[in-house]
Amino acid sequence: MVALLLTVALSGLLEGTTEPEYEATTTVILSRQDIGSVVAGVSTPSSSSDTLARSAKTQAEVASSLAVAERMKRQLGLRLSASEIRSRIDAKPAADADVLQISATASTQAEARKLSLVAATSYIAVRRGIDTRAVTDTRRQLSRQRALLRNQRTAAAQQLLRELAARDQQLALIETLATGGANLLSDEPTVEKLHPRVPRALMVGSVLGLALGFVVAVLRDLTDRRVGSPEEIAEALSLPVIAELPFETEVSSRTAAQIASSGDALNEAFRLLRTTVLTEMRSRGSTSLLVTSAIAAEGKTMVSAVLGSVLAAGGNQVRVIDADLRRPSLARRFGIPGAPGMMEMLGSDLAEDDVVARVEIGAGTDGAVVEVVPAGRPPLTPGEFVASRRFDEALGLAKPAPEALMLLDGPPLNLFADALAIAERVEGVVLVANLNRLSRRDLALLQRRVAQLPVAPYGVIVIGRAGQRATPYGYGYRYGYGAGEGAGRSTADV
Repeated sequence: MVALLLTVALSGLLEGTTEPEYEATTTVILSRQDIGSVVAGVSTPSSSSDTLARSAKTQAEVASSLAVAERMKRQLGLRLSASEIRSRIDAKPAADADVLQISATASTQAEARKLSLVAATSYIAVRRGIDTRAVTDTRRQLSRQRALLRNQRTAAAQQLLRELAARDQQLALIETLATGGANLLSDEPTVEKLHPRVPRALMVGSVLGLALGFVVAVLRDLTDRRVGSPEEIAEALSLPVIAELPFETEVSSRTAAQIASSGDALNEAFRLLRTTVLTEMRSRGSTSLLVTSAIAAEGKTMVSAVLGSVLAAGGNQVRVIDADLRRPSLARRFGIPGAPGMMEMLGSDLAEDDVVARVEIGAGTDGAVVEVVPAGRPPLTPGEFVASRRFDEALGLAKPAPEALMLLDGPPLNLFADALAIAERVEGVVLVANLNRLSRRDLALLQRRVAQLPVAPYGVIVIGRAGQRATPYGYGYRYGYGAGEGAGRSTADV
């Protein structure tokens, strides 16, 4: 749309500022009867289409020649040079008729008409001079012969003199009647306004704008390797989209508890997600859930933190555990220290209260609290640790009471095998897909990873693309990552 408007406006502006220009055209009818045929008293034989086309092109060249321009200059008394006059004249033969279109351009209609008509008559005169040149030369020769015969009194000489006189009269008549094989169809040229033609410029600008917009859209589609829509993700993974979350540019500056108690559109989206997740967990009889994504910086940590907070705000006992031992960031989402955490509970005398942080959700939640277990200090080899019994021991120490819900913020599925190992310790999985980050190549690999999961995922939580509306909920608000602090940070941090 922007390309269309700009192109139309620019076309109209440029056309509107151009100097006036008119084109007048005079039509000349060409004759195929040449002067030689006239002298011989025979008709011109028919010619091939190639010969006729070549002849018409030749006449167009004659009409645009300097000889015609020189004659125009003398007749009109123009101060322009012959070359300048020639540049304003154009001659074109018709495709299927013995017609020559001679056009001239000028700043006024009257001047354009005058130039075109004089160009046509000058062409006819030049062509007549070319065609009658042989006749004129022949008459000169006859005149010299007659002068020699006048002094001779013989009967033969007098007979020859009479024949030459008759021949000269015939040639004089031909010379007088010769038209150069060209005649004006009309002495009133047609006139067309060339510039400015704003309506046509606007129409052309509209077509070019639409074409430009189409090309830009095609190029953007070819170069943009990101996934295009939630439907594309759902189809590729054969999983339902259980939520499409809008994003605010200021989300990086708010903690999970603040979002959970805000009452804004983002909070409403998470409350709807809470209903979906609770329904699925109850139908499966599960209490533990792994939140993961295909790649880093898709927003899984934010989803884990805010989902755990809104679950707690709804009256559920919830514990959120940071199981991403490669890049732990859950504590930052809650605004709490990252240690001590789950790793420090191993082989130490730390009590549960020393590790588990109880974060108050905020106003309007009746004092609801979400329990958070940071990862603590990451092990040297996270992949080996997650696959070992030591991780089972650490997770056992960090687990909440049996009746409580447990959410694990896990590492990305595509990057490491850690998430597959962690999925064996839970009863459910949800995937986070960010349209601003996820490429089609990432989606293809995620499809293979999902097939390896030991439990069937509930579905996909899609984070909307920057500047797009949250269509499933129809909020009427616009969200998106953009300028500011959040734009340069990982969505896992926001």
